[in-house]
Amino acid sequence: MKDFGYCIWFISENSSWYKFTNGFIPHITIKHSLSYSDALRLYLAINPKDINVELDNPEVSVEEDFWALYYKLKPLENKPDWYPNKAHISFIYNYNSPITSIHVNHLKQYLTPYNETFTKIALVYCKGHYKKWKMLQLK
Repeated sequence: MKDFGYCIWFISENSSWYKFTNGFIPHITIKHSLSYSDALRLYLAINPKDINVELDNPEVSVEEDFWALYYKLKPLENKPDWYPNKAHISFIYNYNSPITSIHVNHLKQYLTPYNETFTKIALVYCKGHYKKWKMLQLK
């Protein structure tokens, strides 16, 4: 099972996108696979800023039998230093089960709106099954 260690996420607390994920918080990963001390240091260094993001194109990836259906985000002007270069938001995760065009087409058909404001930074422990990942801090 793919582990991502300690992660820093950018989230929207009241996102309408929660209903499209299969058991996890919709998020933009700022950094993953960190030690706790590195994650805490980065978390404390980031000052959250309200940012409206817009979905671009859906993609599917697989790594070590961990499947993800995500949308790339349209580029931002004047993005903060901490904002990731290849930002995306995942909507479906699967272990050992492919994500197919049926999943992609269903999401494309029902996913609205195509933009959302993200406001909070989270420190998350992403070990084991994604439904058991734990948010440790939020600001």
